[in-house]
Amino acid sequence: MHVSLDEWRARVTALAALAPDHTEDAPLAGALGRRLAEPLTARIPAPQFRMSAMDGFAVSTRELGLGEGAADACSAQLEVTCDISAGRAVVGKRRPGTAARIMTGGLLPDDLDTVIPVEFTDANPTAAEAPARIALMIPEAERAKALVPGRHVREIGEEIPAGDLLARRGDFVTPELIGIALSVGVTHARLTKPRRVAVIMTGDELVTDLRGDAGARRGAVLESNGPMLQAACARLGAEASIHHVGDDPAELIGLARSIAPRHDLIVTTGGVGSGARDVVKAAFGEGFGETQGLDCSRFEHLAMRPGGPQGVGRLSIEADEGSAAIPMVHLPGTPVGAFTAFHLFVAPLLGSPSRPITLPEGNVRREAKPLKDGATVKPAHLTIDEGRLIATECEGRRLRPFAEANALLILEKERARVISLGGSLRAR
Repeated sequence: MHVSLDEWRARVTALAALAPDHTEDAPLAGALGRRLAEPLTARIPAPQFRMSAMDGFAVSTRELGLGEGAADACSAQLEVTCDISAGRAVVGKRRPGTAARIMTGGLLPDDLDTVIPVEFTDANPTAAEAPARIALMIPEAERAKALVPGRHVREIGEEIPAGDLLARRGDFVTPELIGIALSVGVTHARLTKPRRVAVIMTGDELVTDLRGDAGARRGAVLESNGPMLQAACARLGAEASIHHVGDDPAELIGLARSIAPRHDLIVTTGGVGSGARDVVKAAFGEGFGETQGLDCSRFEHLAMRPGGPQGVGRLSIEADEGSAAIPMVHLPGTPVGAFTAFHLFVAPLLGSPSRPITLPEGNVRREAKPLKDGATVKPAHLTIDEGRLIATECEGRRLRPFAEANALLILEKERARVISLGGSLRAR
């Protein structure tokens, strides 16, 4: 009886659960791609002070005796007695009933409540000095709102109030988050230390020295799983090292034991089938030579295509702190199987926020082909069409369509689910 995808996902989550995260305080500016260990909140508001949202002339509607929208009651000309630029000292002392020239981002005095855009006046917008007087030329379409209190004024905390939640625990640090956080006084963050993953590729046939003539040897296979999974780990904020062994179980066990103390998780690719030279199963399953009974991993064939053969376990080691057990996840050797299994079973261990979402039948666009028992996993492209999440199967065979995918489509007879690979969604 083959194990279902969901049952195996739960089993991997339970058997290969990682130790609690270690955390550290670090500068946010250098933390791109890392994960937050604590929520991030604004230390100061944005804006920090009342400022002008336009280049123009600031006035007090109260001093001018204007009611809401009373542009017609305003004098056609205003005296200008003050000049305010962003980040510079104010030039001149404004007298009541007069205007102050002000630039975008300039600090707006508390007694001024409206900014008239420079294009609504006869002033030269590029003049080095403020004019002594301006004539108003407010378009008819703008007259009702041009002198409303608060017009073109950015109030304190209007964009982000102090204490506002910027990001949640577990969120990744993005360029956008860095920019927003620094603008509200957040320079450091509590971050999880990157998980350390060892990716072990197995097989005598693999060529890892990818020179120009790589693969010239008959029967050689160009190795791609290691760099692919290393990049997938990096996208989840983890650091991965790549290792290669042939089809010698003793060599594999020795390598795993030697690198385990420096890693939080070991991921192997290949050697999990039922053949005579399936090295991972021979090394960590039951019945290998002098390690008879080692049996530290469990192997199953899932009711899933691609990537049916899978394994999971824990490797006991002696570390500086005493004995420990390092989680291991054993993936198939085909690139398609390894890629699919990584995102379904390993990514959740590394904190991936993606979870399978069930889609209505009408939201799935796929090849009209009868489904077999179990789960068929296809590369897909997620889009948003008039508010609906649409999953479209990527056309092509084997690995090629995965390069265009931003999701995996899990097709079963009774339902269709989709899991994001972390790419952006395109709205139509």
